[in-house]
Amino acid sequence: MGIMRFWAISVLAAAFLLLFRPDPSGAVEGPESFSRVPEFAPLIFEIGAYFTSYFEDPSRPGWRVRTINEGSAGESSLFLKFKDAEPWPEALELKYREGGRAVSYADSVPFGGDYFQGSRHYGDFLSALTLFLKSLENEEKLGVLRFRPLREGMWEAELPVFHGVRMGPSLLRIFRADPSLWSLRPYSEAENPLWAETPKGVSGWTERLANAALVFTGPQYYGDRSSMSYLERQGVVLQSAIHPHWKGFMTGDPRDPGGKRHRITDLALDDSGDLASYETQTQSFMIVDRQRRIRVKDTSRLSSRLVAGEDKEGFIVVIAVEGSASLHDLGDLLRSLDMGPFIGMDGGLQSQTAVKTENGWKYYFGEYSHNFLGNVHVRRYHPSVPFVMALEPDKKAP
Repeated sequence: MGIMRFWAISVLAAAFLLLFRPDPSGAVEGPESFSRVPEFAPLIFEIGAYFTSYFEDPSRPGWRVRTINEGSAGESSLFLKFKDAEPWPEALELKYREGGRAVSYADSVPFGGDYFQGSRHYGDFLSALTLFLKSLENEEKLGVLRFRPLREGMWEAELPVFHGVRMGPSLLRIFRADPSLWSLRPYSEAENPLWAETPKGVSGWTERLANAALVFTGPQYYGDRSSMSYLERQGVVLQSAIHPHWKGFMTGDPRDPGGKRHRITDLALDDSGDLASYETQTQSFMIVDRQRRIRVKDTSRLSSRLVAGEDKEGFIVVIAVEGSASLHDLGDLLRSLDMGPFIGMDGGLQSQTAVKTENGWKYYFGEYSHNFLGNVHVRRYHPSVPFVMALEPDKKAP
């Protein structure tokens, strides 16, 4: 009996460690079997960010290719083969010219094994990859941003991205709204007994919020469906507990009619007394602040993402990423957009967005998430969400 109890406790302890292992900090590390050369994993992780779905090789299913023109040195090409959700490639091929002759390297997981093919030693291979990364860093990360009007004071854009969104649709879906006409406000299923009895995803929330033009998942929540952070809408507190570590507050509905109508308040940089000036407050974690600093860790955890913030003109900006991205890579893209600051909303399979068009509601769903098993791709599953943000006409605006 004692032995059985010992094994039962051991199994439970192992399961706990798997389910609740902490986020990695510092440099990105690959799986244990990924490479026999320690410096290889962070290098290939950085390179992989530049191999979005835009660079699929049509002649080789599953492979992506980037070709860099090195001028007099000629072209260099790197081919990577990826799985469905993981950022780590299964195989690679590097081809370039050096000293007038063609050089070719090929390798595959766990990388650096006995089957490594090539005419030079592994150090030269790493050096060639490092030079290729430096060339990629000079390439454009974003396409051309072009907004189209949706309605008065509201615009939408689909921005192609060539960095950071590693799997799935490689674009940022950006919504922009004039805060003199629109307000962004949180809603909770707990504020209505009928809503609490019938949990819904964003498609159900659009039925409840008929006046909204944009609806998307709100901040993260606990297993009991309570919010992790403070939420208030037009003076009504929806969640009173303040998250002790999250520094970002998205505010609206100023008490002073002449006050700024939409603002991101950063408790790490701004006076928290500013919060009392607003009837609507949504707390979450900072991704990029006003000083253009990225405020999230650099990890290999990939998910679909939702962020909200403002641009240089003070307009409301909401960005949805249906594909998979790390928070740090997304922060890098946000800085490239020259917008911000931004706070994060819930991500993964809970990353759900709906926009009202002249033909009715249009929905966008995230299918990428991460858990104790790693990064995963789950198709056509859209869980219910207890909190959403709604972009509504601002009847109080002057």
